[in-house]
Amino acid sequence: MPDEFWSTAPNLPPTSWWYSIAVLPALIICVCVYLGILAVMVRRRNSVPVMFFWLLAASIPLILVLPSYYVSTAPAAAIARIGARPAEAAIAIKEVRSDLDRIATLGIVGVALAIVIVNLNLLVGSSASSLRRAVRSASRNITKLFPKSITQQFGAVDGDAAIDAEYGIIRVTRGEQQGTGFDVIHDAIIGVEEAAILFTDPIVSRQHARFEVLDNRAHIIDLESTNGTYIMRGDDLRRVGKQPLELQNGDRIYLGYPKQPAAVELMYELIESQEAVPTSSERLTSRLT
Repeated sequence: MPDEFWSTAPNLPPTSWWYSIAVLPALIICVCVYLGILAVMVRRRNSVPVMFFWLLAASIPLILVLPSYYVSTAPAAAIARIGARPAEAAIAIKEVRSDLDRIATLGIVGVALAIVIVNLNLLVGSSASSLRRAVRSASRNITKLFPKSITQQFGAVDGDAAIDAEYGIIRVTRGEQQGTGFDVIHDAIIGVEEAAILFTDPIVSRQHARFEVLDNRAHIIDLESTNGTYIMRGDDLRRVGKQPLELQNGDRIYLGYPKQPAAVELMYELIESQEAVPTSSERLTSRLT
């Protein structure tokens, strides 16, 4: 039995304690660290290069500890593989003492590295979350202040003339950007990051929904958002799915379930274009000149 070997064999190296009692717990720690990093990467939905980096880093401790586990569970075969083949075990162990010490040292380094990696991953994740929160808070404040500054400098812009869009507009009627409006453009994404129509509300997903123009009519698609996208048409509430849902004048679009206090409410309006209505940028340019 391996346990008897490490307790009774002569000429054991100083690191024999590692093989007899510490290798198995060390291996369990390394496996748990690897699986934990994998679970965190999947949950965070990191990019492929980031996932590859952390999984590669988490596999290094396993690679360093596995030789020690092999020596611990099959000492005779391991000693033979190292190169010692005398008939007496005492002489064999004496010949490979330094090699066994080096393998044990690598294993000890491996388990220490596993602990460092898991703490570093937690630290990086916490720092990234804090940075994200700080950026969102800053952008939220800028978003709130910018319309006020424009209004103070140039006066209030008439609501009907603020935006001129062929396929309609959406106005934020509830949410952190209440009062602002956006053109409905084909393939325009609503979201918090990498989106044409940016929101800072916590309920909005990174890429929440997308507008599509089909047969000259505006449609909306949910991009598998966390809190869902809903359309209220009169008293009829519909959940938006992967299939395009045509928008009608007066539809209320909700980012998040409508009864949630944090849900963002948007009003879809189809503007008649018989008269040439100047856009907000044109109005501001004319006032500046």
